[in-house]
Formats: sequence, C-alpha cells, structure tokens
Amino acid sequence: MSVVHLPVGPCLEALRDALKTVLGPESQSALARHYTHIAELVLSRWLAAEEILPSITRRYAEQARDQLESARGLLRELDPQSAPPPEATLQELLRRLGEAMPRAGGSQAARFQTLGRAVISTEAAVRNDWEAAIAAIAARPSRAPRSTAEAPDRSALEAYLRGRFPAARDLAIRNLTRVPGGRSKDTLLLDVEGLPGLPASIVLRVDLGRYGTSVRAEYPLIVALHRAGVPVPEPLWLEEGTIPLGGSFLATRRMRGAPGGNMWGEGIKVSSAVVLAFAASLAQLHRTPLQNLLPEAARATARTATEAMIGDYEARWRASNPNASVPLELAFQWLRQNLPRVEGAAVLVHGDPGFQNMLVEGDELVCLLDWEFAHAGDPAEDLAYCRPTVERVMPWGQFLQHYHGAGGPTITPARLEYFEIWRTVRNASLGTRMLRDFTDGAVSGLESCAVAVNTFPRIEAQLAASLVQVMG
Repeated sequence: MSVVHLPVGPCLEALRDALKTVLGPESQSALARHYTHIAELVLSRWLAAEEILPSITRRYAEQARDQLESARGLLRELDPQSAPPPEATLQELLRRLGEAMPRAGGSQAARFQTLGRAVISTEAAVRNDWEAAIAAIAARPSRAPRSTAEAPDRSALEAYLRGRFPAARDLAIRNLTRVPGGRSKDTLLLDVEGLPGLPASIVLRVDLGRYGTSVRAEYPLIVALHRAGVPVPEPLWLEEGTIPLGGSFLATRRMRGAPGGNMWGEGIKVSSAVVLAFAASLAQLHRTPLQNLLPEAARATARTATEAMIGDYEARWRASNPNASVPLELAFQWLRQNLPRVEGAAVLVHGDPGFQNMLVEGDELVCLLDWEFAHAGDPAEDLAYCRPTVERVMPWGQFLQHYHGAGGPTITPARLEYFEIWRTVRNASLGTRMLRDFTDGAVSGLESCAVAVNTFPRIEAQLAASLVQVMG
C-alpha cells in the first residue's frame, strides 16, 4: 500500500508558529492566552523530540550500551542464580543492584559506585543537551506566513499608486489588509481615497510564483469575461512588475457580498436561489464562444484540450518526484483509456467552481472569483467539479435542469463520470505537490500543513473509492 507517512516535524512547527504568531497575539481573554502559551511550550518540546532527540540519543548510545553491559555483568556476579532477562532496562538493573549491595564485597561496591557516577553523568549530559535543544527551538523565529493582520508597506504602495496615477496627488490608503488562505496568490483588500475615476475599495491579487498560474494570463481573461457579461469582478488594471508587492498583480473592484463557503467544504452560506443562479452563470460561461474569451484556443475540441490538460498534469506530477500513490497511477491510466468519452467543441471552463469562489449577498449571486485555473475544455469538467457541494443544497437533477434551461450544453452521464474522476485526480495531484513542498520546507504555515496532511490524504481516499466504482 502507498499510504503516505505524514511529516510530523513540519506539522508540529506549523501548529506552534500559528499559535505564536497569529492565534496568541489575537487572543482576547486571559484564559485563551494562557492555554496558547501552554500549547506552545508543549509543541516546542514535542518538536524537539522529533527533530533533535534522536541525534542526542545516538551521540550517547555507545556509553549507554557499555553501562548496560557493566550493570548486567555486575548483577550476574552478585546473583548468579537469577540472571537478568535480555530485555531488562538499565533502571531495572540498577534497582536490583541496589538491593544486592548489602551482600556485595568491597570491590563490587566500588564498581557499583563507579557505574552509578558514569550513569548519572551520561544522564545529566543527555538531559542538558535535550533542554538546550528545546530552548533553541522555542527561541527560533517563526516560519509561518505573514499574519493575516499584517500587510505590505503602505507608504510604498501609496508611492506606486501616485506614480501610476499622476492625477492622484492627494491619494491616501485608509485600510490595507491581507485575506487569509491564498496558496498561489496573495489577496489584499485596499481602501483608498483620491483615485479619480476608480472605486474606493479595490482587491489586489498578487502572484506568489507557485503552481504555474499567473495574473498575466488571468487578467485578460477577466476583462473578456466582464465584456461578455459573465458575472466577474470589474477589472481595473494589471501590473506586470514586482514592485511594490514582490510579484505581478491584478486589480479589480471590491465587489459586495461574502464567500459562499470555504475550500474545506464547510460553512456553506448559499440558498437554493443562489445555486440556481450559479447554474445559469455556468451555462452562460459555457455557451459564450471560445473565440471571444480565449482566441488562441478557438479551434480546440473538448477531447484535444482534455488530453493536453491530463498530459500536462501527469507530466508535472511525475517530474516533481512525487510521493508514491497507487490511486493516482491507476487513475491517470484510466483517464487515458477512457478519453473517447469526451466529445464536442471546447468551451471555457472555470476549473475551480466551488462555493468558496463566489460572492453571495442574500439570495443573489454577485460574481464568480478566482479564474486562475480557467482553460479550454469540456463543460462537464465544471459540472463534475461543483456537483458534491451543489448536492448539499439541492438535488443534482434540479440543478442540471436549470443549467440546460439557461442554455448549457447537453452532457452525457459517461462524460460526467469521466470528469468526476478527473476532479479528484486534479486535486490529488495538486495535493501531493503541496505535501512534497511542505515536507521539503518550500511552503510553511498551518494552512499549507492542513492541505498537505489532511486534504490530500482525504482526496486520495476519495479517488481510491471512485476508482473502485468505475473499474468494477
């Protein structure tokens, strides 16, 4: 079996850093701060046990073996009729030697004293090294990502905006906050005064240089979608330089509403009316001519686009020295063998149409967010992707009927089943990359830890169960 051993040390460090840099400073009650401090102490010691204690133990292993054999030999001399068992510990041998000392000779008593001094000296050295290691870890700077309350240098961003918009001489940033949860993009909320012709509330999405997506491709697509009437945030501008935010970024109007859920599938905040509007929006997206949105892919078919996408993900998965995964190995084979199920013209698919990627206000779907995974492909991909969360609100048949009524193309059950496998394969391949990056230290923080050690194994389990159905 290929169940992955989880990276205990990095997980403990992510927990400790979250308590130390995010949860602790924001705790309001004395009790919460007290327990945060206690948890941090426990995690520092646990982390030292994982990282450093094995090397300390190896450092003194030879001395410990010599002392164990000396104790065993001395006990055999004192009590030859009761030889100590092979599994006897040093503590047990010392106890029995202490009980035997009243009948020991002078030289044997001296040897016992010498042994005791050696044992306690080694014990003191081990414990001194151990406590020093714990103190060093407790003092180690956090590797956690910047706090959600922390934001880039406000004055540097004001200087950038004045340079880009020369008429904004009296510009002032009133609020600048970071939205938690980004893995490939950093999202900033910006309230600004004095930007003529632009909204007062703006969203900035900043490239982090991960997982092959970039705002350079995302921004022109948002512009085309906005022009086509698809509900997306209003695009404002694209900055391809890296100053002042450390990466290229796009700017959109901050739209009203709140996310309909989160990436963990929790906190769903959508009504049936919103889900029906979501079905209509996907239908609108899928019936918009591809040449109006991605002109370079206008001649693609759903099959050629899907084959290229699967080949790209598989190649990147294999090239990234992945963790062993029998489900992924068999799933990529199944996808290639069943590619003839995919048919028809290619359309633009969102690629990640979950409730976490929409803004909702009451019974209104305000807009769809996060178009970084959008690409030419089969509309069944979007339907298969959103089906598990849709079915938590309404029957799938009702959603599909509304989708078709709004102009969405006909999808065969075989195509939908194909992309239900692909949905899990795509997420599992991204998850195994996150696990590798987290284990190697390329990414850090509690959210990355949760994706690596909770989300990825859960998705891999789902993939195995889905393969049982389609292969059986």
